[in-house]
Amino acid sequence: MKAILGILLISMIFLLGCTQQEANIVADVMEQDDSAMEKEDSMIDKGDAMEIEDSEAENVSASALFIPFTKTAYEMAKAEGKPIFLMFHANWCPTCARQKPINEQAFRNPEMPSNAIGFQVNYNDNETDADETALAREFNVTYQHTLFFINSGGEQISRITGNTSEARIIELMNQAAGA
Repeated sequence: MKAILGILLISMIFLLGCTQQEANIVADVMEQDDSAMEKEDSMIDKGDAMEIEDSEAENVSASALFIPFTKTAYEMAKAEGKPIFLMFHANWCPTCARQKPINEQAFRNPEMPSNAIGFQVNYNDNETDADETALAREFNVTYQHTLFFINSGGEQISRITGNTSEARIIELMNQAAGA
């Protein structure tokens, strides 16, 4: 009986010691995380804390862009008479996944008109919002991976369903820009 009580007492001391040691480790890790977050927060410039939609709308005036669709940025681009590229994209679509990096590369290419803007418009997926659904209806989109090229007068100059090349995107955007 004394042996069992002794083993129980030693086991409890051992468990309490381990628990305290683990608690100290957890406290140290949490303290390090807090100091890292404070350092990160101090590095953030207050001007960088804009909402994404606002920064995208402001950037419509900059050089060629390929950005996620927002109604604000799209309306501003139309009002400014920019040549517009629309890609109706679904996050589950393998064709869309293959086309996206091609679009991004095309908009980084120096041959792309500097005033061009491209929008990735969610279509028929769990990220699609009401504005994107309305735009899809306006353009009679029936499939994801549909691409539109719109000139500075707001007229559609080309529609492509499926994949296309960087060179073709640049060619059509130059036509849309009147170059």
